[in-house]
Parts: sequence; structure tokens; C-alpha cells
Amino acid sequence: MQRAVEGPIPAGDALLRWICWSSGAGVLLGLVAGLLRHQRLVWAAYGAAAPWLTAALMLGALRATKPVREMVADRHEAACRANGRAICTVREFRTHCERGDAASLGAPRAKTCGASTCTSRWLYTGPFRPDNYVAPGSLLCSMVVDTQGKLARAAILPGDDLE
Repeated sequence: MQRAVEGPIPAGDALLRWICWSSGAGVLLGLVAGLLRHQRLVWAAYGAAAPWLTAALMLGALRATKPVREMVADRHEAACRANGRAICTVREFRTHCERGDAASLGAPRAKTCGASTCTSRWLYTGPFRPDNYVAPGSLLCSMVVDTQGKLARAAILPGDDLE
């Protein structure tokens, strides 16, 4: 049954795989319920359709609430800008990190200097939009500069709170 269900499904599509497996299980359970109630086809059809209907309802609910989530994100960004922060989106954080713009990132959360380089690290704490949310404090910018302050390399990494 697994080969039959997973044959045409891309390997990384877990949601589609779950729906197909649930439909297969639903058909079997529907047939069993139909045997007990003498309506095999109705219960088998219900068992096959229920996972698809559930997924459709959930996707519909997510799409219906997206404008509200976007409105809340807009308010958080506006409040961030009103507080005078230069970086109020994940995209801005990534851009400033990749450019090596330490001044815009503010004071680093951690800084370590060696004989020829200094490594500074910043954490992005928000605000987030619904389509780019990561746990606060788990997006880290690591920047390495030489003794003259010239950028050697910068990277965005998953990270935990540095404190």
C-alpha cells in the first residue's frame, strides 16, 4: 500500500503524503464501518473524503485569517519604527548582515576579538510577518571584520539566545 500511495508523490511533500495515507486508512475504516451498518460505499467514500475535507477547511481558515495576521504584523512593524529601530523586518536584518552594516544592526549581543579579527553577533528578536516567522532569538547574524574594520565575512545562522 505504501508503494502505491507514495509512487507519484514527491519525497518532500509530507502534507500530501499524510492526506493520501489518511485517505487510504479512511477507505479501509469506512469499508469496515459500512459492513457493520450495511452502507459500504457511503462510509468508504466518507473515509476517503474526510482527510481532504479537513485539509481544505484548514487551508481555507488559514487563508481567511491571513489579512488579520498581516494587519497585526503591520502594527508590530509600525510600533518598531516608532521606537526608532532601524531594522524591523527579517529581510532588513538579512540585508544589513550580508552587507556587513554593523552600524544599522546596533550594539552586538556578543563580541570576541583575536589578534587579527573580531567576530560580532546579533540576534533578531522581531517583529515577524506570518510568512517569515522564526522563534525570537533564533536568527543570528555573525560578522567577522579585520583589524581595520573591513568585513571579512558575514553569515545568517540559526542560533539560540547568546546570554
